[in-house]
Amino acid sequence: QSIWANAFGVSDRLEYFASSNTFKNSDLTKQEATEDLVLKSLRTFWETYVAQSQLKDAISARQMYKDLVGVVQKRGRFGLEKGGEYAQVMADVTNSESQVKNASYVYLEKLKNLEILIQEPFNEDLEFTIQELVPPLPKLDELNRDQLRRLQLAKSNLENARMREQATTWRNEPSLDVIARSTSTGVDGRANAAYAEFISGTKPTYYVGFELSAPLDSSEARANVALAHLQHEREKINSKRTSQDVETRLQLLRRRLEQTYLSASGALEIEKFRARTVKEQEAEYRSGRLSLRELLDTYRRFFDSQSQRVRAIGDYHIALNEMAAERDELVK
Repeated sequence: QSIWANAFGVSDRLEYFASSNTFKNSDLTKQEATEDLVLKSLRTFWETYVAQSQLKDAISARQMYKDLVGVVQKRGRFGLEKGGEYAQVMADVTNSESQVKNASYVYLEKLKNLEILIQEPFNEDLEFTIQELVPPLPKLDELNRDQLRRLQLAKSNLENARMREQATTWRNEPSLDVIARSTSTGVDGRANAAYAEFISGTKPTYYVGFELSAPLDSSEARANVALAHLQHEREKINSKRTSQDVETRLQLLRRRLEQTYLSASGALEIEKFRARTVKEQEAEYRSGRLSLRELLDTYRRFFDSQSQRVRAIGDYHIALNEMAAERDELVK
């Protein structure tokens, strides 16, 4: 029986408890990995949605430029075209063709990434169903941060490192064992009688003692203790850093939610007013009260507002999912 190093099996029990905790934490680790995968899939979904919307907007912009070419040509037939108007609008038509090709490539690339994650082939004319483009800001209930999986894992890793350091320290103490033994022998001169005495235990021998084994200077033992202490200190730092990181992430995500919500809501309003401006200025151009340069500038501002609108919507939904993941509400 060990009564110094690994006294009464203390090191073995500490190692067992640490290993048992690691096994129990495997479910938390699995949930965290699943949540990361779900969040990655949702990001890819929204990136694909944004790419598809931008492709549709690019196609719409190309058609608007082509329609404007017809208006410019019609004005030219009546002698109302000013110098260079046709060339101006054709330059934008050519640029819109390039924008459609670029947007098409980006969309197909995002779609392929989504197919890899979902492991399901999609058609290029896939339609995304979005119930609400800009849902209201969620009401975030009070959160018990100690129950978050990341903090539970960090605390468990710290406790495991502490137990393993203690186990290593105990195991590297001098070995002092209690030894007890009982033997029996036969002393009769006749072989069969001596054997009978031996197996009957009529002449037993008992002894109890101590066995001490202590290395005078073991660099290996010192290294094992130092390594276990280092791992314990590292887990202390990791646990503190994880706690600070969770707190910081929650604060930043809350602000990001507010910012992306305002950006998405504002982008919808901006696009609405830009579209109204386009209609009004198209009428003014046809009546000769507005130059083509001003109308083309309005077109570009409108198309920029479309791009900003869809990107802002995607950013807001991604922020919603990131907040849910940080609060362990995406995968439970």
